[in-house]
Amino acid sequence: MNRIFFILCLSGCLFSCKTRYSESVNKYTTPPGIGILTTDLPRYSKPPVPPHTTEATETSPNPDDVSVVEDSIVISAPEESIYTVDVSTFSWEIGIRQTQIIDVRTLTEYKEGHIYDAINMSVDDPSFVHQIQTLDKNSPVAVYCRSGIRSIHAAKILKDNGFRIIYNLNGGLNQWIKNGKEIIK
Repeated sequence: MNRIFFILCLSGCLFSCKTRYSESVNKYTTPPGIGILTTDLPRYSKPPVPPHTTEATETSPNPDDVSVVEDSIVISAPEESIYTVDVSTFSWEIGIRQTQIIDVRTLTEYKEGHIYDAINMSVDDPSFVHQIQTLDKNSPVAVYCRSGIRSIHAAKILKDNGFRIIYNLNGGLNQWIKNGKEIIK
């Protein structure tokens, strides 16, 4: 009798656990054309700009461009923008979103060490404009070089070729390493 009672209790417990924890649904989404949200944490479609971060853009977001999507605030990004950001914001962008990461240094420099998941497209290569055409123009692009000079040049080329959201790493890979971030060799 005790065994039957135990088996019934155990199966009832297992059945209730299975039905209680069904599939989780991500109710937070990013507007089309801004990027793909890879977490279920609520957040803005564009990270807040820290005070020491410079923003190089011809158009800036309007306070009137705020809309509510399922109880979360979404700030519309300008059509074409280059953001020069610090290491923490750059790291956040490449970690939380499906951001395309481009190392614009030479192949030799790239082989010496690069940020995980970065694609090497040297801005000094004459085929750079042709190479960037393989990227998604609607997804954010993060660019970096050794010190931040070549990457701002590459960011301007990306903007001229129709890329909408471009993040440039201020200080480049030197600053990345100085902040204790990992590189892949």
